[in-house]
Amino acid sequence: MSNSCARIETVYNSLLRHSTDTGHQQDCVCPRLRRHYGNNLFKCHYFACGLRRFGFKEEASCADHMKNHCRPWKCSVKSCDFAIIGFQTNSQLENHRQRIHRVVPAADSMEPSVLEDEALYPLLYELVDTGDIGELEAVWPSCRHKVNDLNAAELVVMAAAQGSLPIVQMLLEWDDEMEKPTNDKVRLHAVVSDALQSSNVELARWILDKATAWSRKHFQARRYRDMVVAVLKSDSGEMFDVWHDVITSDRYNTGDCFLADELFEKTVLNMAKRFPEQQMRLFVTWRRLVELGSVWTKHLGRALTYVAQTTCCTEQAKVLLDLGAPIDFPLPEKRQGHTALHWASKKTTQEAAEFMRFLIMEGADPSVSYGNSEPSDGEGARNIHVWLNTTWDQLAEMGKLERERKARIGKMDAAKHRNGRFDS
Repeated sequence: MSNSCARIETVYNSLLRHSTDTGHQQDCVCPRLRRHYGNNLFKCHYFACGLRRFGFKEEASCADHMKNHCRPWKCSVKSCDFAIIGFQTNSQLENHRQRIHRVVPAADSMEPSVLEDEALYPLLYELVDTGDIGELEAVWPSCRHKVNDLNAAELVVMAAAQGSLPIVQMLLEWDDEMEKPTNDKVRLHAVVSDALQSSNVELARWILDKATAWSRKHFQARRYRDMVVAVLKSDSGEMFDVWHDVITSDRYNTGDCFLADELFEKTVLNMAKRFPEQQMRLFVTWRRLVELGSVWTKHLGRALTYVAQTTCCTEQAKVLLDLGAPIDFPLPEKRQGHTALHWASKKTTQEAAEFMRFLIMEGADPSVSYGNSEPSDGEGARNIHVWLNTTWDQLAEMGKLERERKARIGKMDAAKHRNGRFDS
C-alpha cells in the first residue's frame, strides 16, 4: 500500500473510532463518511481483501471477518513452512495436508476442494499478490465457478501488475480460436498497461501479441490506441521494443491497415510529445510500417491534420512529411475538409504560430479554401504578428518565394540528371 493510502486509512479509522467511542453525538462524522464510502463503514484492514470495498455495517461483523486473515490453522508437520504461516480456514489446511503431506482426512471432514465463500476472495487475492502459482493452480479449478467475472477480471489485472506471466495466462483463460478472453469483463488495455509497468518482458510480449490479435479480429481499433498510449507512457525503451516487434511482425502486416490510424490518433500524438525518447522510437515504428505497406498516404495526411489539431509539434510533422504525407491533405484530391494549415490557424499560441510558419515554408498553400473558409480567416492567422513579428501576408509571400526557390533547385537537379552529371 502506498504511503498516501496508508495515511487515508489511518485518518478514516481514527474518525470512525472517535464517532463510535463518543456514541455518535452531534458532531458525528458518520453521515459524511457514508456519503463518500457507502453505508457499510467498517472496512477490512487488509488491503488485498476482496471484501474490503464492500465493508460491514457493524464493527463486530468486521472483526469476525478479519479473524480469517490471522491464519490460525497451522500445519502439524513442524518442518513445514505452513506450521508457522498457517492457513485462513480449516479446509485450506486439509487441502494442503492432502496435496503436500498425503494425509487422508477423517470421513466427516470437509472436501478439500471446497473453500468457504467468505474466505475465498481473500485467499485468491493473497495468492495472486504473492505470486504463489503452485497454490493457485491447486485451488483455482475447484473455485472458479464461485468467482464472478468482474472479480476474475480484477484478479487478471492484479496478476499483470505483479508481473506474473503464468498467473496471467491461467486467469485470463484465453480462447485461441476466437482470439479473445473467455471472460468478457476483462479490460485488456488495463491488463496491458499494468503488464508494461511490471517490466516483465515475456509477459509484455505475450499480452501485447494477444491484445493486438484481439483488436484486429474483433474490430476494436479504438481500444488499441489505449494500448499504444500505455506503451508510450511506460517510458521504457525495452517495453517499446517489445511492442515494435509485435506490431511490425508479419502476422499483423497483411495489407488491411486496420490498426494504422490508431498509431497516429490524437491521444497517441499527445502522449508521444510528453515522452521525447518514446516519440523518437515511435517515428522508427511509423517508418517501418510505411516500408511494410501497412500505412498509406491517407493515414499520413490525416495524421498531419491531427498534429495541427493537437500538439502543433514540428518534429512530428517533419517525419510525416518525410514519409509522404500530402501537406494540403485532404485537398485537393477530396475537395473537402480542413487542411493542417486550416486547423493550426484557429489556434492562438506561440507554438501554433511557429507551426503555421513551418507548414507554409514547407509548401502548404496559404490560400487554399474549404467552403467559405481560408487559413487566413483563423484568429491565429489574423494575429500571427503577435508571435512572429510578421503579418500573414508577409508570411505567405515568404512561403511563395521559398516554393519558387525549391522549384528552381528541382529543375537544376533534373537538368543535371538528364546530362549525366547528377551526383547522388
